[in-house]
Amino acid sequence: FDLELQRLPRTAGAQGDQRARACVACYSNDTDKTVSEMRVFEQEKKKPVFGVIKAHRIGPQTRKSIAVGRIRNVYTIRDPRDAMGSMLGFGPPKDAEERRSLLRYFSAVLEQGTAFLGDGKSLVIRYEEMVVDPPAQVRAIARHLDLGLGEDLIGKVHEATGVKRMQKIVDKLEAEAEGDEDKWDEKTQIHVDRKS
Repeated sequence: FDLELQRLPRTAGAQGDQRARACVACYSNDTDKTVSEMRVFEQEKKKPVFGVIKAHRIGPQTRKSIAVGRIRNVYTIRDPRDAMGSMLGFGPPKDAEERRSLLRYFSAVLEQGTAFLGDGKSLVIRYEEMVVDPPAQVRAIARHLDLGLGEDLIGKVHEATGVKRMQKIVDKLEAEAEGDEDKWDEKTQIHVDRKS
């Protein structure tokens, strides 16, 4: 994963002293391994790590770290019918076994997400609420992560992650894709599917 040092603000009353911390952002299929690598980095650099891990499923050690407050979890949930419809429409048509496999996968993801609803450690954000009022959800996420974000920075986050910005990335990916090639943007994880 990419590591860069940044100054990240902390809200008053938090432990922070504005010291530089390592910032990690990545997608992970093995969150336990990723968290372990982040801890090794912390020990080697003697700096706390502020990490953002995007994952659909998380490992048992990651769950334990959330339960004891070592990791702050923001869990985004989308109406399962819409999510399933999106997955069915992504790529070539799915045969019966592929549809059953997707249903098993979504069932496991929903079971995992249900555990976060009342754990007292996780912030659960509904995808639909994020679409309707992104700045309000950014504020909630910032509070949960104990980040002191002013309205100017919240506006910049909204601008950088809003529909217009995402459409520009999609347009760029589609222009760069050749034939039925799938393209994705490493920074945002946005992808275009040219095979469907």
